[in-house]
Amino acid sequence: VGGSPIEPCDLFTPKKQFVHVKRKTRSATLSHLFSQGTVAADCFISDGVFRKALKEIVKNENANLAKHVPDGRPTPSEFEVVYAIVSRPTTNWPVSLPFFSQLNLMNAADHLERLSYRVSLVRIEQS
Repeated sequence: VGGSPIEPCDLFTPKKQFVHVKRKTRSATLSHLFSQGTVAADCFISDGVFRKALKEIVKNENANLAKHVPDGRPTPSEFEVVYAIVSRPTTNWPVSLPFFSQLNLMNAADHLERLSYRVSLVRIEQS
């Protein structure tokens, strides 16, 4: 966003969801996913320049969707951070995630919930 290496999300939805998507490959990849979500969420509520750049990106993709990105400080409880992981079907989801990824997910979710964001984890079936 605006020359920053911080990626706000992969998808922004009309339900005010910041969706972060990664393929389940290595623990480091998933840990990056969880960090990406927390850093972007922190920037969204605390950095007006970040929000303005995000609003422009969203506006260029879907002008109607840009109305969901406030100019001023947002109310985090109105937004959701969604972690979407592309993986093969498994009977023990999400326990099948690597241990350190599970730990990083718990820490990220705890951090986001303390900021009042809603947090979700979804699995996208790999074909």
